[in-house]
Amino acid sequence: MSLQSTPKRALTLPPDVVGTIFQFLKPAGVLDAAPTAKAWAEAGESKLVWDGLVAQTVDTAVRDTLAVGDAPQNDAKADAAVRNALERCDQKSNKWAAKNPALASAKAKAWYKIGVALPPITAAVVAEVLPYRCVISLDRRVYDCTKFVFEGSPYHHPGGSSNIRREHGRDVGRFFDIFAHTMTAHRLMRKDMLAWDGPLHAGAPSLPACVLTRARRRRRHVTEATSNTSWIGHVVFGVGFAMLCRVASRWTSAIDLS
Repeated sequence: MSLQSTPKRALTLPPDVVGTIFQFLKPAGVLDAAPTAKAWAEAGESKLVWDGLVAQTVDTAVRDTLAVGDAPQNDAKADAAVRNALERCDQKSNKWAAKNPALASAKAKAWYKIGVALPPITAAVVAEVLPYRCVISLDRRVYDCTKFVFEGSPYHHPGGSSNIRREHGRDVGRFFDIFAHTMTAHRLMRKDMLAWDGPLHAGAPSLPACVLTRARRRRRHVTEATSNTSWIGHVVFGVGFAMLCRVASRWTSAIDLS
């Protein structure tokens, strides 16, 4: 909805009413809507609004992951798992805010919980409820990789099932950085093993600037600049290699003639 098509009555709603409306949006939608009007901007910075969005996200992440593992979603264990995950997210965000006081706003802390802390915490909490499954987190998503663990399964992990079983309830991003995985492996996980998609739920493929430190912003800028100019490097390398081969060929011919 553009600003021109938005009724003026909606732009002058009280912040508490706007905050209630924001509870029906994805977190990224709140960031997009907040600059529209003053009342909307106030609601977009409200701790009450972001706490509600975090609570909804944590509840969805834990219960959806439990559902993939064929566990009850609405029993006492599920409720306790949701409370446990929410407490862990609060603790982790408080530590992060203490290290980054310039980013300690309610909005930034909420995005840190949703985008950084929640996926590995969800995997850890669900692993405590379902010790017989194999739940991991990777790239802000949660996967149930039990199909890779059972003997005789049509899914085969080249590194062995024991390596996956050992990472039950943990984030495996470090292993994906060390051992290169093909796009086929990523597509297979997304298609058959995805339990909860963090970026899809948040409505944003990457973290917003409000939760990035200066170092991470600088790395993102360098990465984007490198990706935009990478083709130039390939062209320069190709031309240089061709010239080197030509010089080597002439030098070899000169030796043969002599």
